[in-house]
Amino acid sequence: MKVDSGDSWGRTPLCWAAINNHEAVVQMLFETGQADVDARGLDGRTPLSWAAAGGHAGVVQLLLEIDQGQAVDVDARDLDDRTPLSWAMESGQDLVVRLLLGTKRVDVNSRDYAGRTPLSWAAECGNPKFVQLLLDTGRVHVDSGDAEDQTPLSWAAMYGKAAVVRLLLETGKVDVGSKDSDRQTPLSLATENGHEAVV
Repeated sequence: MKVDSGDSWGRTPLCWAAINNHEAVVQMLFETGQADVDARGLDGRTPLSWAAAGGHAGVVQLLLEIDQGQAVDVDARDLDDRTPLSWAMESGQDLVVRLLLGTKRVDVNSRDYAGRTPLSWAAECGNPKFVQLLLDTGRVHVDSGDAEDQTPLSWAAMYGKAAVVRLLLETGKVDVGSKDSDRQTPLSLATENGHEAVV
Protein backbone atom coordinates (compact mmCIF):
# COMPACT_ATOMS: atom_id res chain seq x y z
CA MET A 1 0.00 0.00 0.00
CA LYS A 2 1.21 3.52 -0.83
CA VAL A 3 1.22 5.49 2.43
CA ASP A 4 1.92 8.77 0.66
CA SER A 5 -1.13 8.84 -1.58
CA GLY A 6 -2.89 12.20 -1.79
CA ASP A 7 -6.66 12.72 -1.65
CA SER A 8 -8.77 15.16 -3.67
CA TRP A 9 -7.16 18.06 -1.72
CA GLY A 10 -3.71 16.59 -2.38
CA ARG A 11 -3.33 15.84 1.33
CA THR A 12 -1.48 12.70 2.38
CA PRO A 13 -2.17 10.59 5.48
CA LEU A 14 0.79 12.33 7.16
CA CYS A 15 -0.80 15.69 6.43
CA TRP A 16 -4.10 14.60 8.01
CA ALA A 17 -2.29 13.19 11.05
CA ALA A 18 -0.54 16.56 11.48
CA ILE A 19 -3.78 18.52 11.06
CA ASN A 20 -5.54 16.42 13.69
CA ASN A 21 -2.62 16.25 16.15
CA HIS A 22 -2.18 12.47 16.05
CA GLU A 23 1.43 12.13 17.22
CA ALA A 24 1.44 8.33 17.39
CA VAL A 25 0.12 8.09 13.83
CA VAL A 26 2.76 10.54 12.61
CA GLN A 27 5.42 8.34 14.20
CA MET A 28 3.96 5.18 12.62
CA LEU A 29 3.94 6.78 9.17
CA PHE A 30 7.56 7.88 9.58
CA GLU A 31 8.55 4.33 10.49
CA THR A 32 7.34 3.04 7.13
CA GLY A 33 10.10 5.06 5.49
CA GLN A 34 7.64 6.08 2.77
CA ALA A 35 6.08 9.24 4.16
CA ASP A 36 7.21 12.49 2.52
CA VAL A 37 7.60 14.97 5.38
CA ASP A 38 7.30 17.88 2.95
CA ALA A 39 4.34 16.58 0.91
CA ARG A 40 2.20 19.49 -0.26
CA GLY A 41 -1.54 19.66 -0.69
CA LEU A 42 -3.17 21.57 -3.52
CA ASP A 43 -2.98 24.68 -1.32
CA GLY A 44 0.78 24.21 -1.05
CA ARG A 45 0.67 23.53 2.68
CA THR A 46 2.90 20.90 4.25
CA PRO A 47 2.28 18.80 7.38
CA LEU A 48 4.55 21.22 9.30
CA SER A 49 2.46 24.19 8.13
CA TRP A 50 -0.75 22.59 9.38
CA ALA A 51 0.75 21.43 12.68
CA ALA A 52 2.25 24.88 13.31
CA ALA A 53 -1.03 26.68 12.66
CA GLY A 54 -2.89 24.29 14.95
CA GLY A 55 -0.40 24.64 17.79
CA HIS A 56 0.39 20.93 17.74
CA ALA A 57 3.79 21.19 19.39
CA GLY A 58 4.35 17.44 19.71
CA VAL A 59 3.74 16.88 16.01
CA VAL A 60 5.90 19.89 15.11
CA GLN A 61 8.74 18.46 17.20
CA LEU A 62 8.42 15.06 15.50
CA LEU A 63 8.48 16.67 12.07
CA LEU A 64 11.53 18.76 12.96
CA GLU A 65 13.41 15.76 14.34
CA ILE A 66 12.71 13.26 11.58
CA ASP A 67 15.75 12.29 9.57
CA GLN A 68 14.97 11.20 6.04
CA GLY A 69 18.35 12.06 4.63
CA GLN A 70 17.44 15.74 4.61
CA ALA A 71 15.93 18.14 7.10
CA VAL A 72 12.30 19.17 6.90
CA ASP A 73 11.74 22.40 5.00
CA VAL A 74 10.98 24.78 7.89
CA ASP A 75 10.29 27.62 5.47
CA ALA A 76 8.00 25.73 3.08
CA ARG A 77 5.72 28.30 1.45
CA ASP A 78 2.09 27.65 0.58
CA LEU A 79 0.20 29.25 -2.30
CA ASP A 80 -0.10 32.47 -0.27
CA ASP A 81 3.65 32.39 0.45
CA ARG A 82 2.92 31.79 4.14
CA THR A 83 5.48 29.78 6.10
CA PRO A 84 4.90 27.61 9.20
CA LEU A 85 6.35 30.43 11.34
CA SER A 86 3.93 32.92 9.81
CA TRP A 87 0.96 30.65 10.63
CA ALA A 88 2.21 30.00 14.16
CA MET A 89 2.61 33.74 14.79
CA GLU A 90 -0.89 34.56 13.61
CA SER A 91 -2.54 31.80 15.61
CA GLY A 92 -0.55 32.53 18.79
CA GLN A 93 1.16 29.19 19.25
CA ASP A 94 3.85 29.84 21.87
CA LEU A 95 5.64 26.48 22.06
CA VAL A 96 5.47 26.02 18.29
CA VAL A 97 7.06 29.44 17.71
CA ARG A 98 9.86 28.54 20.11
CA LEU A 99 10.43 25.19 18.39
CA LEU A 100 10.62 26.77 14.95
CA LEU A 101 12.93 29.59 16.05
CA GLY A 102 15.01 27.04 17.93
CA THR A 103 15.99 25.35 14.67
CA LYS A 104 18.00 28.49 13.76
CA ARG A 105 16.98 27.69 10.17
CA VAL A 106 13.78 29.69 9.79
CA ASP A 107 13.73 32.87 7.77
CA VAL A 108 12.40 35.36 10.32
CA ASN A 109 11.91 37.92 7.56
CA SER A 110 9.96 35.75 5.10
CA ARG A 111 7.23 37.66 3.27
CA ASP A 112 3.83 36.32 2.31
CA TYR A 113 1.74 37.28 -0.74
CA ALA A 114 0.85 40.61 0.93
CA GLY A 115 4.45 41.33 1.90
CA ARG A 116 3.79 40.60 5.57
CA THR A 117 6.47 39.13 7.79
CA PRO A 118 6.10 36.99 10.94
CA LEU A 119 6.81 40.17 12.96
CA SER A 120 3.94 41.91 11.18
CA TRP A 121 1.55 39.10 12.18
CA ALA A 122 2.86 39.06 15.76
CA ALA A 123 2.43 42.84 16.00
CA GLU A 124 -1.16 42.74 14.75
CA CYS A 125 -2.04 39.92 17.16
CA GLY A 126 -0.49 41.97 19.96
CA ASN A 127 1.69 39.22 21.39
CA PRO A 128 4.67 40.96 23.04
CA LYS A 129 6.24 37.59 23.88
CA PHE A 130 6.42 36.65 20.19
CA VAL A 131 7.67 40.08 19.21
CA GLN A 132 10.44 39.78 21.81
CA LEU A 133 11.36 36.29 20.60
CA LEU A 134 11.76 37.64 17.08
CA LEU A 135 13.73 40.67 18.25
CA ASP A 136 16.01 38.37 20.27
CA THR A 137 17.11 36.59 17.10
CA GLY A 138 18.97 39.76 16.13
CA ARG A 139 18.00 39.08 12.52
CA VAL A 140 14.52 40.53 12.20
CA HIS A 141 13.89 43.62 10.06
CA VAL A 142 11.92 45.70 12.55
CA ASP A 143 10.68 48.36 10.14
CA SER A 144 9.84 46.20 7.14
CA GLY A 145 6.84 47.48 5.18
CA ASP A 146 4.33 45.18 3.48
CA ALA A 147 2.62 45.61 0.10
CA GLU A 148 0.60 48.51 1.54
CA ASP A 149 3.70 50.00 3.19
CA GLN A 150 2.39 49.13 6.64
CA THR A 151 5.14 48.29 9.12
CA PRO A 152 4.82 46.12 12.23
CA LEU A 153 4.49 49.40 14.19
CA SER A 154 1.58 50.41 11.94
CA TRP A 155 -0.22 47.12 12.58
CA ALA A 156 0.31 47.29 16.35
CA ALA A 157 -0.84 50.93 16.45
CA MET A 158 -3.92 50.27 14.33
CA TYR A 159 -5.08 47.45 16.63
CA GLY A 160 -4.18 49.19 19.89
CA LYS A 161 -1.42 46.80 20.93
CA ALA A 162 0.37 49.17 23.31
CA ALA A 163 2.82 46.62 24.75
CA VAL A 164 4.00 45.72 21.26
CA VAL A 165 4.25 49.37 20.25
CA ARG A 166 6.45 49.99 23.29
CA LEU A 167 8.74 47.06 22.42
CA LEU A 168 9.13 48.21 18.83
CA LEU A 169 9.85 51.80 19.86
CA GLU A 170 12.48 50.61 22.35
CA THR A 171 14.50 49.05 19.53
CA GLY A 172 15.28 52.53 18.21
CA LYS A 173 14.99 51.06 14.72
CA VAL A 174 11.46 52.07 13.76
CA ASP A 175 10.41 55.13 11.80
CA VAL A 176 7.50 56.54 13.83
CA GLY A 177 6.65 58.83 10.94
CA SER A 178 6.47 56.12 8.28
CA LYS A 179 3.46 56.39 5.95
CA ASP A 180 1.48 53.56 4.44
CA SER A 181 -0.07 53.57 0.96
CA ASP A 182 -2.91 55.76 2.29
CA ARG A 183 -0.29 58.14 3.74
CA GLN A 184 -1.32 57.26 7.29
CA THR A 185 1.30 57.14 10.03
CA PRO A 186 1.18 54.79 13.03
CA LEU A 187 -0.03 57.77 15.09
CA SER A 188 -2.87 58.54 12.71
CA LEU A 189 -3.92 54.87 12.70
CA ALA A 190 -3.96 54.81 16.50
CA THR A 191 -5.95 58.05 16.78
CA GLU A 192 -8.43 57.01 14.11
CA ASN A 193 -9.21 53.89 16.15
CA GLY A 194 -9.21 55.64 19.53
CA HIS A 195 -6.30 53.76 21.07
CA GLU A 196 -5.32 56.21 23.82
CA ALA A 197 -2.53 54.07 25.33
CA VAL A 198 -0.83 53.80 21.95
CA VAL A 199 -1.21 57.53 21.26
